[in-house]
Amino acid sequence: MNIIKIKGSREIEMQNKPCVYFLTDSQGEILYIGKSRKHLGSRITAHLYEKQFSRVFYILCKGFNNMNDKEAELIKKIRPKYNMIIPAGKETRGLIKDTEIKSKTGLDRRIIQNAAKEYDIAMVVIGSRKYYEPKIMGAIQKYVEKKGKNFLCYKPKK
Repeated sequence: MNIIKIKGSREIEMQNKPCVYFLTDSQGEILYIGKSRKHLGSRITAHLYEKQFSRVFYILCKGFNNMNDKEAELIKKIRPKYNMIIPAGKETRGLIKDTEIKSKTGLDRRIIQNAAKEYDIAMVVIGSRKYYEPKIMGAIQKYVEKKGKNFLCYKPKK
């Protein structure tokens, strides 16, 4: 049977071109703006574990330079909840690296991410490094008191 014959079915386009995408809640409020060079589907899948959103929209771009400029312009204009604007040249000043938090607290990165989500603290990703605002330490303490230290904290023994 052809999919077209199924009433109400809609096709989702998975773009393999440079684009800027928007993660929104069910009412359409923009929560995050990101960019994808080729595989939009894999970028969206990566966000499923870090952010809560209901819908995804995108804008196709002419090239990588256009994509970078468009993303920066939209983030500055809209200021979404999950994006944090960092002044050029001061990327990490005043922020705490996630590995520092792990070494200080001894907690799994998932607990750190869950605490940041629960207490609405932005995570800043620069390359593969993740940074948080200093208030994350208080949020982690509250989260651990609420959930318990072993919540999502499995570390296999060597």
